[in-house]
Amino acid sequence: MSVTNTDTPCTVARREILNLNVRDSESPSQFFYPRDRLRTYLTRENVAKILQCPCRKCRRQYEVFRRNHAPTEFLDRIVGPENDVEACHNPARTAYSLFGLLIYIEHALLIIGFMMKEVYDVNISGESFSAESLKRVCDAFFREEGQHAFNSFENQFSIFLRHFAIPTMESGTYSVYASDRILPFFEQRRLSLQGANSKVYAFKIYDEYRKFPHAGEVAMYARKELDKDSELAFHMENRNLNLATMLKDDHIVKMIKPYKHGDTFNLIFAYAKANLDDILRKSGPDLAEAGPSPVESRREWKQLLGVARALSKIGGPRGNQYLFGQTSRPEHLGVHFDLKPANILIDKDNIWMISDFGQAVFKPTGDTSSRMVNQGGTLAYAPPEMNIDAKSSRRYDIWSLGCITLEVLAFAIHGTHGLNGCEAYQGLDAVRRTNNLTSGQEDSALWYQDDDKKYRVKPAVFEFMQFLLRAEPLQHRPSSLSFVNRIIDLITKMLEPVADDRIDIGEVVRLLEAAIEESNDQTQPLDMTPNDGEVPIGELELQCIR
Repeated sequence: MSVTNTDTPCTVARREILNLNVRDSESPSQFFYPRDRLRTYLTRENVAKILQCPCRKCRRQYEVFRRNHAPTEFLDRIVGPENDVEACHNPARTAYSLFGLLIYIEHALLIIGFMMKEVYDVNISGESFSAESLKRVCDAFFREEGQHAFNSFENQFSIFLRHFAIPTMESGTYSVYASDRILPFFEQRRLSLQGANSKVYAFKIYDEYRKFPHAGEVAMYARKELDKDSELAFHMENRNLNLATMLKDDHIVKMIKPYKHGDTFNLIFAYAKANLDDILRKSGPDLAEAGPSPVESRREWKQLLGVARALSKIGGPRGNQYLFGQTSRPEHLGVHFDLKPANILIDKDNIWMISDFGQAVFKPTGDTSSRMVNQGGTLAYAPPEMNIDAKSSRRYDIWSLGCITLEVLAFAIHGTHGLNGCEAYQGLDAVRRTNNLTSGQEDSALWYQDDDKKYRVKPAVFEFMQFLLRAEPLQHRPSSLSFVNRIIDLITKMLEPVADDRIDIGEVVRLLEAAIEESNDQTQPLDMTPNDGEVPIGELELQCIR
């Protein structure tokens, strides 16, 4: 019985390999053939069959190498030594991807030339495998078949190499990939969060190529992509994130990897399920909402305290000491300059994390003074000094945190209505919105400039604080009313228009921590005293109930 071209081992293998690819709907042309899938199919038995394929093309390719051994002589080099699991999973000792590629382009037996020169998967994982390198490996094929046949082979090899030679993500250091390099990403989707020169994607990294030693538990990722005109901004943010990561604080976002891909610059982070702006302003099944629990016992306060402590490490009274400790390295002072709810991410464990350090400035404190050039954050959360042609201190971020604290308080009492408003009352977003007399445009800053050119908090903001104090739930619970009073007093200190008179972050942490601890002390246990006509029921009585 003759063997047809459709059921020869090499043809069957190619047909099976075609079904092993991973495709991404966001980038359908970026499909790739994962090494683990190739490893599963290319068993010792299957590889041996392919190496001994009786078809005319395979026999001719094998014969050009003039070997006096069986075609299976290099079986261990392709799949690794038998019963050596570690070697079989090592791309430096196997050639699953390389052999898969050669099968795909119908030159399966040219694997002999690669194995003779000990070229493995790790050797083709770079940006390219040049024509000269290919000619050295397959010189026998070139001599026997001629220039035309070799050029055809080289062309197919170079076209499809990128679909098999996938880089492993195993380091947090900066990497550069050619524009046509396929990265092991899939299930990509663009998120609504993006700036003028950036896009944000959620995605997964294929397990075979996901080897980050510092982020092994992360399954879903977020990628911030900046365009070619943002190279300086990328390198500044990368530097700032590296400095911030050294603080090792759970409330500061951790960058996993920076890289350049073609002409785009990218930063990889763990995916966050939401940001604080989503929580405060949007209702949904996955988002928190004000509930029946006392305002002082809500989990938001613990997270806000964590953010304040992280901010104190970045640039507080002793924040510069946190970065490098008492070493010989220069101490740094940091100012975030764009702290706002949208830049506070919330992870799967509901931890709040300060993110987006693109506007931040870190500088050695010994260079000049503790002040630095204002980078210009978001107006709604920026202090009055952003409107002044002057250097800003680390108290810049205190004002921003004060704005956020007021928003959190409004949410804790009234839920999303505290920000968005409802038929019965205006939320903070409407209260803070006024027409700027200078520009004639609407602004959402909490401050304004009076006729004497002095900066003040908008009166409507103070009125809104009093409105919060009059909330019905507070009137029946003295501990809640006391807590809210303390938080409003803290907010007032944080929203001091004169930067030098504004409370320092160390004091913010102390006062917020004290308010939370006192509210916990005042939480009353459930009253188990029976009323008139009632009797206490113990365990024995409960056992008698059927």
